[in-house]
Amino acid sequence: MVLALLDQGRRVGITANSHAAILNLMHKCKELRKGRLVCTKIGGSLHDRFFTLCPEATYAQRVRDALPRLDQIPLIGGTAWAFSDPGLQGQLDYLFVDEAGQVSVANLIGMAAATKNIILFGDQMQLGQPIQGSHPGESGLSILDYFL
Repeated sequence: MVLALLDQGRRVGITANSHAAILNLMHKCKELRKGRLVCTKIGGSLHDRFFTLCPEATYAQRVRDALPRLDQIPLIGGTAWAFSDPGLQGQLDYLFVDEAGQVSVANLIGMAAATKNIILFGDQMQLGQPIQGSHPGESGLSILDYFL
């Protein structure tokens, strides 16, 4: 789906709780892509093997480092911290949330302003939302648990 949307000229984001999960999906997109995969990964490590596999990929430590060229990048990977940054507000057509069974309601609300459409996928039967603090009401639930 990610590649089909990119081929239609859509701007797509990929997010998850971990940089490893984001890079795994970006890696799979590169494997399946015929030709170049123009993309940026925000945050995490520049030394991941993905950047060797996909030399056209760029890396930015923070959103503000990517902003000057962001409008030319069709695929962006980052955590909730990246997609909740005001610099990404309204930048995407679609945001894919990998391992949505581990992404909290609060984090998804924070990221929602970056996109017009949200696609959740994952297995709600796997590990749940890791909780490191107190969350009022149901905001600490994973988004999949909340919907279910």
